[in-house]
Amino acid sequence: MWVKLLRDRDFTPPDNRRITVAYKEGMQLPIKRAWGELLIADGDAEEIDTPNRTDDARDADGDGHDDKTGRFVEKNTAARRRAPEETKG
Repeated sequence: MWVKLLRDRDFTPPDNRRITVAYKEGMQLPIKRAWGELLIADGDAEEIDTPNRTDDARDADGDGHDDKTGRFVEKNTAARRRAPEETKG
């Protein structure tokens, strides 16, 4: 489950009282569903859609090229499967 934190919160899960997780306002991250439901019930978080996995972070200006290297950025390369190269006999 993906959540966005609405305020700072030190969270101690009821199933493991030996740990405390410090969440900061504005964080967006995946957490255990049971933890997310508790945070939402307390009004400290809201559920969000799972972010898409794209290479948009490398192309912040939207020109289709990696901002650091200048190379062309292929969109959604993680979703595309590549055929294995044939070995020469």
